[in-house]
Amino acid sequence: MEMCKIIGCATRRAMQMIRSRHGLTQESLEKKVCDQLLCLKTAYFDDSIDPDYTSDFARVGYLFRYVLTRAHIMKYALKEMEELSRVIQGDGGSGTCKICCLGGGPGSEILGIAKFIEDLSLPNTIHLEIVSLDKIEAWKNEFKIICAEIESDYRERYGSSQTKWPVTLRFACHSIDLLNVTDCDDLQGIPQQDIFIISYLISELWCGNGSRRDCFHRSFKKIVDCLSCGSYFLFIDRTEPKELQEYIKQLIRDSGLKQVTHKSKVDGRWDSNESKDLHLSDLVKAFGKPHMKWSAFFVLAKKLIPF
Repeated sequence: MEMCKIIGCATRRAMQMIRSRHGLTQESLEKKVCDQLLCLKTAYFDDSIDPDYTSDFARVGYLFRYVLTRAHIMKYALKEMEELSRVIQGDGGSGTCKICCLGGGPGSEILGIAKFIEDLSLPNTIHLEIVSLDKIEAWKNEFKIICAEIESDYRERYGSSQTKWPVTLRFACHSIDLLNVTDCDDLQGIPQQDIFIISYLISELWCGNGSRRDCFHRSFKKIVDCLSCGSYFLFIDRTEPKELQEYIKQLIRDSGLKQVTHKSKVDGRWDSNESKDLHLSDLVKAFGKPHMKWSAFFVLAKKLIPF
């Protein structure tokens, strides 16, 4: 699977839907997306500004500019953390893995997981059941588009029978405010998850006076408390400020989880010029190059049986 192809097709499909919804010309649409990309870039470099994903134009811009990098980071994490690789493969390389993405956004991590599994060339199909929890309900549109493009790619290359696919996808997206402890009372099915992914969520709580982090702290602990033992929690976030890393480690301790492994700083870059030029050239012309470099911090934790 060429992830550039998936994101190129997903971005064009999302743009077509937005053009139809807003009655825009292609030129007007591209201008609005470029404006929102500039706003997102500003927010990512200024902790006093909260990124705003409520706009259709911001979300489609994010889909093109940032999802590929996040997918590559997820794939890297799975290659480096054998515990997660074993959970995803199941017994004998076959089975079902249930994953919950907190602050799931457009499904960047799912693209990386699907690519990782396909590259393993396992003899059997892995069945992924994904729950995405995000305050921005509209992210489910981009999430569904990415999953649909993955499935379309599989049908093209492996045929219509899902038994021949490397991965099958079942997903559900729920609008949940993870800063609201009451919202967490209504979650169903969470205790059955094998892996929780918290990717670049904590850094988006970093602006302000810390009250949002305190709210998330309480909500996260409540989620963990209702879980049965054995679930893994993968935190992925930026490397700066150092206080962010310490907060995540403290969150793990306060929630009664056991830290399994961590990587304090990993620098990387994805670069497939041939694939990028083939599948993204028109989008690069409109919006510039997608984000390709990354510097990330990883922590893997687990809920253990209490002694």
